[in-house]
Amino acid sequence: MTSGSGAAAAAGSIVPAAPGELAVGFVAGHGSSQVVTPTPGYTTGSQVAAGTSASLVSGYQVLGAPAAESFGGTFPSSMYWAAGLAFFAPAS
Repeated sequence: MTSGSGAAAAAGSIVPAAPGELAVGFVAGHGSSQVVTPTPGYTTGSQVAAGTSASLVSGYQVLGAPAAESFGGTFPSSMYWAAGLAFFAPAS
């Protein structure tokens, strides 16, 4: 997980351990602005807003060959943000 402030948020670069892992990421902002451009390739869910205090978007994708991955997005204006990315191995 990473955090910072600005109009762009990203979880940082992480390499999964094996092919076929499920990547799940999120971006949350301290404000009601929607995340404008979540990372391409991820299926994103509906954005959640808590009044004017916070907004959140999440996304997922099943990965192919292990390669560096990141999840992030941009906001229309600068704000405090947090972003994270987790990998889940397929059942054996």
